[in-house]
Amino acid sequence: MARKSSWIGRLVGGALGLAVGGLPGLFIGIVLGFFIDKFLSRQVPDSRRREEVFFRNTFALFAKLARADERISREEIAIIEQYMRDYLRLDEAARREAIAIFRDARDSGTSFHLYAQEFYDTFRDDPAVLRHLVDMLLQLARADGQFHPGEEALIHTVAAMFGISDLELEMMKQRYFPPQEHDPLRRAYTVLGCQPGDSVEYIKRRFRTLAKEHHPDALRGRGLPPQFLEQAKEKFQEIQQAYDQIKRQRGFS
Repeated sequence: MARKSSWIGRLVGGALGLAVGGLPGLFIGIVLGFFIDKFLSRQVPDSRRREEVFFRNTFALFAKLARADERISREEIAIIEQYMRDYLRLDEAARREAIAIFRDARDSGTSFHLYAQEFYDTFRDDPAVLRHLVDMLLQLARADGQFHPGEEALIHTVAAMFGISDLELEMMKQRYFPPQEHDPLRRAYTVLGCQPGDSVEYIKRRFRTLAKEHHPDALRGRGLPPQFLEQAKEKFQEIQQAYDQIKRQRGFS
């Protein structure tokens, strides 16, 4: 979309200028169209820019989080390598680029907050993408077996920026830092971001919201990596299964 706007302003401006003022009008119209194109290119981020922001800022945020406890562990590197290999399925050139981004962000003075803000500005209309990033940050924080206070503070910061409530974040954290007892029903409530004492109406509302956010059909054409759509499909199935389990236990339809 934005790529098309890179020339459409000049085309329309030139045509109108030619019709109104002849050759001088053509020149003026093209100049005005140029500035219109620049404005549109800033206002409508295209799919390529969204992909770039997703790629760059994800690995930059990984670096900042991994440095929160003053050291980057082998386990954290392993999680990032797994993400590149199994989730993004990067080729060697893209992998090298991701590593370069990680190292640059690790050593740069740019704050975690600035990287998170740009990510939010780009994907504020895609809650599933925002939650995916928080989910990955939690996975990275768990990698070395300890949830360092610095890591927790950064994750709380980005969750608040992304509009994720404290309760929902606590539910997300339980997936990676679970209570000692293993309770499948509790797990189902965690997936939906609900509590066992919540009303049926609230549980239904949470299910509808999450199902809409993670439905693959709703995410197509938004400049997201193909692998994200595959994970969205798996997440949608997990949400549906959790909801079905709670429905059976609570006896509603």
